[in-house]
Amino acid sequence: MQLRCSFYLRGERMAKTIIRENDVLAIETRSSLFVIVQALKHKTLVFFNLFTNTPESFDADLNNAEFLCCITPVKSFFNNATINKLKIKPAEAIGHYREQNHLALELMSVATRNVKVYEGTNDEIIIPAAFMGELRLVDSLTNTLKHLSKEKDVDIIFSHQIDTMGMWGELNERLYLSYRYGKYVEPIKDLMMGNTPLEYKVYYQLMAQQISVADYMLLPIEEVLY
Repeated sequence: MQLRCSFYLRGERMAKTIIRENDVLAIETRSSLFVIVQALKHKTLVFFNLFTNTPESFDADLNNAEFLCCITPVKSFFNNATINKLKIKPAEAIGHYREQNHLALELMSVATRNVKVYEGTNDEIIIPAAFMGELRLVDSLTNTLKHLSKEKDVDIIFSHQIDTMGMWGELNERLYLSYRYGKYVEPIKDLMMGNTPLEYKVYYQLMAQQISVADYMLLPIEEVLY
């Protein structure tokens, strides 16, 4: 499989490049902080819990690296992301990652009203209804699904990842927050479950379109939280 997309480097558009299966990439989250990624089939990316400020000199044994998440980003992510192709060996056993992790959460947009975060404070943000909804557990091998209840299916919800989101900005900040926390975090899931730490504020501002692309890339890299 080959994925044709536009690469960006330091804000300058380059010629169209092709991402092939098993290519190892460094994708910018916030300015100058890159996450290490390996491409799978069908435009799917596996993100490692590996971050660097110097992708041009990065080196690691990906066979021993910790996975963060597996996501199929939308086209706008590839069109806007700053991506470097790395000359390091891909993880050998990752080809079957998708088959081994065939259970995933799907966010269905069925909400009819906006949601307020940090309501009643100076940080209050209104999340558009389009980003809210219900969660379903989808089995990609059997093409079956199960509707989940936030009250009854908490263990299932926190045991699987949402793989139906992957927009530029939203995904960038989600990965950046994972860097800060030292583990994969899903702010939209936490919002649905009533957990909204102030560290998620920029993520929710992006969803509410309160931050422009240019302003987002100027935000500083903050200290880790672990």
